[in-house]
Amino acid sequence: MQEASTLPPPRAHADTQRLKYAYTVLVESIKLHEPPPHGAGLSLLWTRGTKTAATTRRILCGPEEWSAARRTVELNEELQLVCTLLRDASGEAPPAYARKMCSFALVDGAKHTLCKGKVDVAPYADVPTTAAHRLSLPLTDRSRLVATAHLHISSSPLEDPSVSDASSSGRSDEPADHGELSEVFSADLPEARRAEARASGSELSPR
Repeated sequence: MQEASTLPPPRAHADTQRLKYAYTVLVESIKLHEPPPHGAGLSLLWTRGTKTAATTRRILCGPEEWSAARRTVELNEELQLVCTLLRDASGEAPPAYARKMCSFALVDGAKHTLCKGKVDVAPYADVPTTAAHRLSLPLTDRSRLVATAHLHISSSPLEDPSVSDASSSGRSDEPADHGELSEVFSADLPEARRAEARASGSELSPR
């Protein structure tokens, strides 16, 4: 006679809460670890499911202009996407959000991916902009480190649950061109940016 299963029955879907959050990612800068393709217009593309947001496309220096002083691309652009987080509401344990994976990729004008990295944004739920979490995200091509994206992640719950997950800000679909070469690169944040950060109490830590 077959013994009855001792495994607990699966939890009902009713025990799961669906909460919408507006996530903001400040793309502070991208540090390149190798020369980019000559004349490539690159942007950082944030993808969650089928939704995307991207920074302005910047034309980077070619290998002949490559130097240590020009390896950091200052962007200081904000991107926003709405994410729906799932949380166990059964009361059997402290509620925790299920993982919500997003990807960040460095792409060229033809949307070819040069390198990418993944982030679970669930731990950053309810992180206010004034205390945004600073993250240095490695961007790799297979196992080769190509770049590091310096990001600040924050989020807030949406008061209007009818807001669609399609909501995003930033330059989605077609990143705009930025043809200036000389102003894009610097090894450190401009002093004005640091002064602003100090005034708001969120001064960036050195790399």
